[in-house]
Amino acid sequence: MEFISLLLPILAIIVTGFLFARFNLLPEGTGDRLIQFAMWVAIPALLFSVIAQEPFEKLLNPAFFICFGGSVLIVSCAVFAYVRLWLQKPLSETTLTAFMAVGSNTAFVALPVLHAMFGHKAVLPTAIATLILIILILITSILLDRFQTEPTAKRPSIALGFGRALLNPLVLSSVLGVAYAATGLPLPDMVKQYLGLLAMAVTPCALFAIGLSIRLGDLSNDAGVMVAISVIKLVVFPASVLGLAVLLHLDPILTIAATICAAVPVGKTVFVLAQAHHDHPERVAATITMSSVASVLTLAAWLTLLAYLFPNTVPQ
Repeated sequence: MEFISLLLPILAIIVTGFLFARFNLLPEGTGDRLIQFAMWVAIPALLFSVIAQEPFEKLLNPAFFICFGGSVLIVSCAVFAYVRLWLQKPLSETTLTAFMAVGSNTAFVALPVLHAMFGHKAVLPTAIATLILIILILITSILLDRFQTEPTAKRPSIALGFGRALLNPLVLSSVLGVAYAATGLPLPDMVKQYLGLLAMAVTPCALFAIGLSIRLGDLSNDAGVMVAISVIKLVVFPASVLGLAVLLHLDPILTIAATICAAVPVGKTVFVLAQAHHDHPERVAATITMSSVASVLTLAAWLTLLAYLFPNTVPQ
């Protein structure tokens, strides 16, 4: 099938990055620099160029928001209730665990995979999914600040949190793209070519950087917790998204994009939050690694299922 021939090079780039890291073939910190370039330059260029050229009315799709955003709410609340009420964990650990269950790496895995397979038409729903998750990041950060154990610590205001979220390059480029789309003006050809050249770097940079970041040695501790979170993240969450999409008769491309955005590994943002709040960062890092390794198989399985469900949409 053609989609297999498209998927294998994507996975091969991740494996190549892992091998380069395993044998120390690049200077230390290369992965971080690639991620910074992708986050601040390549991905914003792609998001802005695609969103800015879309008709404004296409940017609002209630069914997509319900499918992806609703699944985020259902799964995260279910995990929160189980961890808090059944396992009786502290509120901060409960909040972070609930976020791990749905915190997808949409920018660095879903976006390059979908862009490689479907082109620009899959970028817009991925951008919307990313914005939904960024809102969740903001909420999670605020909750962690409120649940921190040091009562005398200074807590940042909610307004400051919103301000930081707005300055996130992925959010800012998306918001600017929406604002430009609202004007109805076409992008000048020179601008499109400039942004297009930068956007071409998204797939190789992001996927190679993910491979560089995989650390198999992190998988030795808290195996039970990591397996449980990985199963929820890679199987339960995307199944919930796909189920809602089918029930609401969502467009096939939007259904595929939403499902893949849910099926990718846990994002590094969860580790950033865990480290900032001193809340089991080692366990979070190991879970990210486990979900990244396992997603090589589960992502292929989801794409195979989607190819069966939508034979005229997914490349055969």
